[in-house]
This record gives sequence, C-alpha cells and structure tokens, in this order.
Amino acid sequence: MAAPVGISDVDIAKALILKHGIFAHAAEILGVSRAAVAQRVKANPDLKKVVDDIGEVILDTCESTVYASVRDGDARLAMDVLRQRGRARGFGNKTELTGADGGAIQVAGEMRVVIEYVQPANPDDPEVVL
Repeated sequence: MAAPVGISDVDIAKALILKHGIFAHAAEILGVSRAAVAQRVKANPDLKKVVDDIGEVILDTCESTVYASVRDGDARLAMDVLRQRGRARGFGNKTELTGADGGAIQVAGEMRVVIEYVQPANPDDPEVVL
C-alpha cells in the first residue's frame, strides 16, 4: 500500500528524522502504515539516504557514549573497545594455534573412501557413486 498522495517525501523525511529512523513511529505521525513508509523509502534513494544518515548519527552517538565511559574508567567497555579496535596492537579474541616451536600442527589419522556400486537402470551403462 503506497502512502497517500498528500504526503510528500519531505514530510516522510521529517518524520523519520524526528523518530530516529523508526518506520513504525514515523508512520504514526504521518497517519499511514509502516509498510507504506517502508515502500516509499525503498522506492526513493533520497529517503534511503536519510535513513542511512540517521543510522550513522545513532552509531556516532553510541560511540561517543562508549568513549566517554572509557574516559571515566569503565574497564569492561575499555576491554571491548580494545578487542574491536586494538587488534593491530595485539588485543582481540583471536587465538592462533601452532605446533611445537611455532611450527605446523601435525594431524594424524586415517581417511577411508567408500565406493558403493549402484545398480544402473540400464545394465549396459554402469555408474559408480563415491
């Protein structure tokens, strides 16, 4: 269902900005369905950019809050930031496994191959399935 003709893209953009990009809340302001807002956004690259920009602003705000908390001494958040942003400095969750003296890990075992003969529909045309 498309948004009513009387609602402009500018009105939709304003509602999305006011409601932080949440389609359902913008739809309430506009008096249309969430699906109608979603369809207009999908069909209009300018509205899509508005939604993308709102998402970036929200991420920036979250990052600022995290960094302020780190500056205030929140060790848990500091470790999270180091795991995400400090990988080049040796922080992170990645664990590298090596063999003796840093060499390759030796794997021992056996591999079995089973060949099953399948009776072909045409006896003159045999086939083998691995």
